[in-house]
Amino acid sequence: MRLVPIFLAAAALTGCATFGGSEAPESRGAGGSGGLGADPAHARIVAPLVLEPSEISLGTTIEFHRLPTLGDLHDVERVLGARHVLVTLSEWPAPGADLSAFRLLPEGCDAIVILPDYPPDHATLDQWNFATGPIRMVLVVFGPPNSNAVIDDLNRMRYLERVVARMDEPSRAGFERLQRPLSFVTSAG
Repeated sequence: MRLVPIFLAAAALTGCATFGGSEAPESRGAGGSGGLGADPAHARIVAPLVLEPSEISLGTTIEFHRLPTLGDLHDVERVLGARHVLVTLSEWPAPGADLSAFRLLPEGCDAIVILPDYPPDHATLDQWNFATGPIRMVLVVFGPPNSNAVIDDLNRMRYLERVVARMDEPSRAGFERLQRPLSFVTSAG
């Protein structure tokens, strides 16, 4: 089985910087503490994502584990070679969350937003459709949807680029109507 690659290894391949006030920088060393491995919610979302060779480019990836603020994205302008702002969220932001900062990304820089599981409701999903800026979304789900209405909602998502399904036995069952690329991730043992 082939794991269909995503974007995340860009952070490891092109360099990382972390912004965010009092948050400590992430540790990336082998056996180090902190980083994505320290939070099981983030680890189960991010760990299987890898990068296709066509996605590799020189530049810097700035990583957040929360929605960036206007100030955060203003600071991105000062990062040499900023190419991507990677936003990995452990849950969908509640309706009314401030997504306006994405419109301030510097020219040539995009935001890759990784969200866990299916949207909890229409209002939560629709706020992303009204966000502006160069946003690319990846949805990491934990099995097939419970109805075709969920797939219809995903097909309406303006910035959704890919769905990654974590399943013990990958199957397109339940995803047949999905109009976005679908990847599967499974544990080897």
